[in-house]
Amino acid sequence: MEDPLVLLIVAGSALVGFTVAGVAGIGGGIITLPALIWAIGARDAITALAFTQILAAAGRMYFNWSDISWPVVRWLCLGGIPGVIAGSIVFIATPPDILPRLLGGIILLVVLFRHTPWGKGRRVRLRWFAPVGAVTGFLNGMVGAVGPLLAPFYLGYGLVTGAFIGTSSFNVIITQIPRLAVYGADGLLTLRILVIGLSIGLIAFVGAYLGSLILRRVSVGAFPIIVEVVLIGTGILLIVRG
Repeated sequence: MEDPLVLLIVAGSALVGFTVAGVAGIGGGIITLPALIWAIGARDAITALAFTQILAAAGRMYFNWSDISWPVVRWLCLGGIPGVIAGSIVFIATPPDILPRLLGGIILLVVLFRHTPWGKGRRVRLRWFAPVGAVTGFLNGMVGAVGPLLAPFYLGYGLVTGAFIGTSSFNVIITQIPRLAVYGADGLLTLRILVIGLSIGLIAFVGAYLGSLILRRVSVGAFPIIVEVVLIGTGILLIVRG
């Protein structure tokens, strides 16, 4: 990744992606991942992005700390932490190529479900976040950047704007730390990967700040629309690019 053009493309993708995440709470990792895979390969990209996402989420969490829904965080952690540990262990021995397309299809189906007679207006109950956290945590350990899959559940529970972004960001940090521990124990976290992750993480922190400035101008009514537009784009990108 020493080529200046490659560096510029990855940096630009990260800045755009994590600025979008600063507004919508999701999308940063997904938008950055294709450029990072192109630059350093799928396995190294997924590993580096785990470190990046902690730094990016810390920025978003800081700017939205007072709005975090702690009950949602607790139930997500109950299922999410064991799930991400299991997924990270499987990731070490499994080619991750097919998972992004599978994740993209699931995201599009979840968005579609929200607009069916069964899903429209349906409220998500607090305890649902434990099993949801377990499933998304497992996928997070396998492929990373699964925030878009959780987004419809946050919206269904009633989290918008700062509450949505702060809560989702805290969950990212809690689930990425055990993931990094598993990767580190297997020797995947080399110095090169840490430097790449830190560099992109600093760009992501700037994106989080820019996104927080834009978010102040977004109405509560417009926020779910923005999130679903990002979800649809994310799902299509994952299916097309893999």
